[in-house]
Amino acid sequence: MATLLLVTLLGFATGGSPACDDGDSIVRRVSLEDTAGLTSVQKSTLNSLLINQCFYREHGDKLSEAVYRQLSKWGYTKAYVQDPIVRVLNRSSNPSSVSVTIDFVLDYQDTERK
Repeated sequence: MATLLLVTLLGFATGGSPACDDGDSIVRRVSLEDTAGLTSVQKSTLNSLLINQCFYREHGDKLSEAVYRQLSKWGYTKAYVQDPIVRVLNRSSNPSSVSVTIDFVLDYQDTERK
């Protein structure tokens, strides 16, 4: 654990990417679409949930599933989360740095029942 932390910190200090054993891409930027109805804390939580996540581009739905699970925890059990749009920021890094855009629709009927 301490070794992984050290490698991660050294990677950030040197401008490199941290180790990513679980994917070929790492999320560096997040854009959330249609966030009306969420508080700034909730938006920040979703952003933190995705930043620095490793994933294989062909399995980008892993990111949208994580967003759906978090929205469900907040009571938005009928939210619809689309698969992310992934844009590669730096192909020369390994893993590739990417930007993801996640679009979702909250079911406002869920919020009325809270």
